Amino acid sequence: MARAVDHVYQEMNCPSEDAPLVTVEIRGPSGTGGHELLFDGAAVLLSPRTGDIIHEIDNQLSVHIARARPDLYFVHAGVLSFEGEAILLAGESGAGKSTLTYALASAGLEYLSDEIAGIEPGTGLVHPYPRAICLKREPPAPLALPSSGCLRTEWTLHVAARSLSATIARGPSPLKKVFFIRYTPSQKSPAVRRLSVGEAALRLYQNALNQLAHPESGLDSTLNLVREARCYELLSAGIEDTVRAVLDPPEG
Repeated sequence: MARAVDHVYQEMNCPSEDAPLVTVEIRGPSGTGGHELLFDGAAVLLSPRTGDIIHEIDNQLSVHIARARPDLYFVHAGVLSFEGEAILLAGESGAGKSTLTYALASAGLEYLSDEIAGIEPGTGLVHPYPRAICLKREPPAPLALPSSGCLRTEWTLHVAARSLSATIARGPSPLKKVFFIRYTPSQKSPAVRRLSVGEAALRLYQNALNQLAHPESGLDSTLNLVREARCYELLSAGIEDTVRAVLDPPEG
């Protein structure tokens, strides 16, 4: 289990002298064969499945980081940087966010996150959170998993950040584009539509994690971010065409 956790979070290691945000402990296996996950000494999960443990660590870390940095506006999204500018990918579970994140990283974009985006509302700077990319299934052709650096759990695939074709961001990038992804199997080619400020704000607010920690329940922060970035609806199709659509969306 320790190797699995290190695989997923290795690129997020901090200097040993830094005070820990939270103490994470995994005990076991117990007599029933399960591992017990504890945060700051409190048990949060008992499971025999590695995938369950990793998933709950993700959930707990998201909560603890949002509490520790209430100044940041957190969004459940993938983030990459292209030519020094951050591209944020948001969408509901199953929309293809992680697959597209992996495809863009494989195309050479700088990798920031596959899980959460911590954004400075005043500057639009997006901070990296470079844990392993979590895929629910094998990536579609012509993408392929790396020959090494992939952890398979009972129901997930975790590609270590260090195994990606992309470089890993070590500092923040300014937010310039936001794509709200919807997987559409009937689409023969991807469709991209520029969103108005109002529609983009509504969608970003729905994907945010800590809106209520900000003044005016996060409404002003949401509007500031979508006014400064170009926001789009993306109906994804073939992965290669979708990557091209993200890199060269319509300007209108």
